Amino acid sequence: MKLKGLSQSKLSRFIVFATLCAVVVSALIVYMPGQTNAAAEKALRKNRKSARPDGWSAEAHSSNAAPNYDVVFPHDRVNQLTIRISRENWKLMQDNMTRLFGERRIPLNEKDLKAGRRPNVTGKRTSGVIKRGYNAENPVWVPAAIEFNGKNWQYAGLRYKGNVSLMNLWDRGDINLPFKLEFDRFEDKHPEVKSQRFYGFRVLSFSSNFGDNSAMRERIAYAILKEAGLVASETGYYEVQLDYGDETPVTLGLYTAVEETDDTVIRRFFGDDNGNIYKADGYAANLAKGTFEHISQSFIKKNNKKKSNWSDIEALYKVLHSAERTDNPMVWRSKLEAIFDVNVFLKWLAVSALIQHWDSYGSIAHNYYLYNNQQTGRLTFISWDHNRVLADHAGYSFDRKEIGSNWPLIRFLLDDPSYYNTYINYFCEMSTSVFKADMLAGQYRSIADMLAPYESKGVNDKSYDAAVRKLTEWTYLREKTAADFCHDKLIK
Repeated sequence: MKLKGLSQSKLSRFIVFATLCAVVVSALIVYMPGQTNAAAEKALRKNRKSARPDGWSAEAHSSNAAPNYDVVFPHDRVNQLTIRISRENWKLMQDNMTRLFGERRIPLNEKDLKAGRRPNVTGKRTSGVIKRGYNAENPVWVPAAIEFNGKNWQYAGLRYKGNVSLMNLWDRGDINLPFKLEFDRFEDKHPEVKSQRFYGFRVLSFSSNFGDNSAMRERIAYAILKEAGLVASETGYYEVQLDYGDETPVTLGLYTAVEETDDTVIRRFFGDDNGNIYKADGYAANLAKGTFEHISQSFIKKNNKKKSNWSDIEALYKVLHSAERTDNPMVWRSKLEAIFDVNVFLKWLAVSALIQHWDSYGSIAHNYYLYNNQQTGRLTFISWDHNRVLADHAGYSFDRKEIGSNWPLIRFLLDDPSYYNTYINYFCEMSTSVFKADMLAGQYRSIADMLAPYESKGVNDKSYDAAVRKLTEWTYLREKTAADFCHDKLIK
């Protein structure tokens, strides 16, 4: 190759010189003040990610590992888990809870807790700033080290969770509050744990079984939902210890770990989770007339957050309140079934009536999810939070006649004769299939045998036995009441 006026040797020397200049200029750009931070930080982060923490394994820590349900949610044993946080972060969590919920009615007595003594509740609580729905301020996240099965997870996120259960446990000076673990929460600050998982799970929810001395209700409810063919989380039992920078870790007691709906449940059940996932909580979560403008604040997006529209929920609202419901019921049903899985909802309604799931749609506008199934284009109702089911308290009748139009998914559907008959058929079918008292009583005995050594640490053996016995008796009574109801319906 020759250029005009340059010999081959001069051309070669020119190319070498130009190359050296380019290298020098590139180096100067990289090391110029104001330019170095981003490039250097990127390189550092890449190096830190490649230098995983000691003990990191593909099976236990990698996001490429399939969820291991046998390890995380076993049915035949109680897992042991230890959480370690610094004293400073422990104080941060307590100060944050005080700001959100107010001062505890009973101060936290660490000596009593370490001795296994639980406080009694007296006095009045002071109000905090806790809110619900889109504008809710969740408790603060702090980094934690997790120990399980001889392995460690560094810089996992830990925070308290819940509403009534959290507030009540906080008030009474208890330490075994419900909490969440999010294993990649602090990956931006600690790239060495980028995409960290816990045997394939990104998030785990831990219920402290508030109001359930048998510690069985979460597990039993999800098992019934699963048996009914509905979307249901897996559960597992854990004895949890907490080291918050003191010499002696505190035993928090027995927890029920619950698989998070927007983590793995939907993907496991539907095959993917590409559709919108909404967690309902707030003013418009009942979908009552006049709540349209508040939909975005009450249906919290758990994915697809860059697409800032709620058109699928808005479409459901509009169809529910359409004049066609009374003017042309057949057209109304057709439009509703095109965007909402009515059969799934009516099945859930039947199961929730049997197990008395009052802490959800129909009573309180929370504790459910909606998922837009991309294969059908329909929103699917998914139940959540069942620690208060199957308890001796006032509730709605099986046919839900008391529920008004402020809960349109129930009232409007059951006012339609076609949907009402479908609901009654589901209810009576479930009452003799998934809700058989003899079968459930056997499950209670099996779970009680497994949990008794752990649960009796918080209550004495007689109290635990009494709690299991009460649950069993109530289940038999519920079965009989349902049978009588269905008998009357068949006669009519």
